[in-house]
Amino acid sequence: MSEPAGEHERTMAFAEIAFGQIKALHQPATPRNYEVWYTYATGYNPSLNQTINETLAKNGTLTDADLDQVYSTYISPTRFTDKIDDVGTRVMDEINQVMAMMDAAVGSASTYTENLTSVTDKLGASKDRESLRAIVESLVASANEMKQNNHALEERLNASKAEINQLQENLEVVRTESLTDPLTSLANRKHFDESLAQAIAEATERSEPLSLVMTDIDHFKNFNDTWPATRCSALSPCR
Repeated sequence: MSEPAGEHERTMAFAEIAFGQIKALHQPATPRNYEVWYTYATGYNPSLNQTINETLAKNGTLTDADLDQVYSTYISPTRFTDKIDDVGTRVMDEINQVMAMMDAAVGSASTYTENLTSVTDKLGASKDRESLRAIVESLVASANEMKQNNHALEERLNASKAEINQLQENLEVVRTESLTDPLTSLANRKHFDESLAQAIAEATERSEPLSLVMTDIDHFKNFNDTWPATRCSALSPCR
């Protein structure tokens, strides 16, 4: 009975701190605001605490926009989906821009081909040096324009390649975040499920036996309270 009672007192202390912050800053006691301040009180998300502390030190308070940003960045359960959607949208934008550039390049190539055909006809009909010179100058101008268009397309393709590579890195970061615990950086349940499914699939494909060994630590709460993870909270200083 002592363990549930201790947990009750601990969580109630966090709740009192959360409501105390809401009251002190004259903020609406909405579920979102309560969740932000409760998370702050626990200290389980050091990045959230750091952002809030820096904002309070700079502005003396947190506006509704500040709280919304903190919530969406550190707490919102949809943040991984939003990040993935953002990456996907940016990739599609890059692809669309490259396709537009390629369409323009194809149009320029067609125009250049038509100019060459026209120059060939004009050369056959040319009878003096001045007309011949004008034809050559128009051909050089078309060639220079084609060269510039190709150079612009090459630069755009290189920029798009760099952007897409960066987006791939961002996506890998999001994937890593979705598979790890933000406090301990250890693999979470989702990572366990995916790893187990992959192991089963590989064992099935190879017709090999597969064993799963699971262990349990008795009285883990006592261990965790004795050797806590490094964290900062409103109840305890940073270790």
